[in-house]
Amino acid sequence: MEEFDYKSLQAKVLEQIKSGKPLFGKDGAFAPLLENILNAALEGEMVLI
Repeated sequence: MEEFDYKSLQAKVLEQIKSGKPLFGKDGAFAPLLENILNAALEGEMVLI
């Protein structure tokens, strides 16, 4: 599993806040973070099976 780029997330969150865009949803800044968390959880489940 590749390392998540938190600095990029931080920059995108700040950019979207300043421009008034939503942080959640398909194009929100938190979408890649949620995807990373869900993928890690699924990988963890696969190890248990």
